[in-house]
Amino acid sequence: MISVMPASLGLGVELTFPMSPALVNGVMFLFAQISGCMQSLTYSAILDVDISNFDTEEQVTEQRLTRALYVLTFYFMIPLISLISISLVKEDLKRLRYKLNATTGAEPTTSSEMA
Repeated sequence: MISVMPASLGLGVELTFPMSPALVNGVMFLFAQISGCMQSLTYSAILDVDISNFDTEEQVTEQRLTRALYVLTFYFMIPLISLISISLVKEDLKRLRYKLNATTGAEPTTSSEMA
């Protein structure tokens, strides 16, 4: 996860170019913290097994294993969905294009005009 962070922060800054990079990174970290908190609460709620509802220790163990598999499924599906989503993003390097236009004296163009 750590190796993905600089690339995702850089992409976020590029996609929201006129905005301040510090603001973009702060908002991205805020949503990451909210997402982590929600995942933690959801996983702990799924894993919580009330032992009074079961007759034997084997039933409790079976229920805990089943719930652990649910959590692992969610845990691996979220990055997979993120990977698919990020691969569909069309990269538009607004900041680089803006700097090139500033050095050449040309007017800044939008991505629709470049196509």
